[in-house]
Amino acid sequence: MRVQLTKRQVETYQPRERPYEIRDAQVRGLILRVQPSGHKAWIVSWAHGKRRTIGPTTAIPLDLARAQATHAIAEYLQSGLPRIGQSKSHAPTLQDFIDQRYRAWATLELKRGHMYANRLEQVFAEHLGAPLIGFDAAWADQWLQQRLTTPTGKTRSPPTRSTAARDLACLRAALSKAVSWSLISRNPLLGMRIKGGSRRGSCGRRVVRRPSRS
Repeated sequence: MRVQLTKRQVETYQPRERPYEIRDAQVRGLILRVQPSGHKAWIVSWAHGKRRTIGPTTAIPLDLARAQATHAIAEYLQSGLPRIGQSKSHAPTLQDFIDQRYRAWATLELKRGHMYANRLEQVFAEHLGAPLIGFDAAWADQWLQQRLTTPTGKTRSPPTRSTAARDLACLRAALSKAVSWSLISRNPLLGMRIKGGSRRGSCGRRVVRRPSRS
């Protein structure tokens, strides 16, 4: 579906049970993706099956998203591969990882797995455009300080340390899956001690499937 997007329209699109996309009628290749969690992100597609996440709508306004999409498509027409495709081809972003692999796996293999994919999108909304290899211990320390001093929309007060620790444990568990799928060579958060949470931590329990009786 193509729509002449406006800033107000972007704000009013509501989440549904499944992710959905709106294509901008003004700039061909610019896509607004809305997740069940309510997270909204800009995506640029320059050829069939070739796309990258530009970033969340909370950080990138419509005009800037259009400009970046236009530039990426122009680079594709000139050189065959836009810079955004080159810079992230070997290091998928957190959003790409969730969309392309993690959400489907978690929904199938973890109890209430879809909730963990949504949690990653909600808690780390400002970092969905970052490559997976960028989530190291230094970043986690800085993120934790900000998390513990920033009020949430629901409670209007910062989360507890144990809640923030569980958030990081979810991210660490997701990065471990990325390693097992050979998307990254190592988990940059593996072995990191999170005060208020367990050292290992995980996101959900595996769903145990018992063979049906014949």
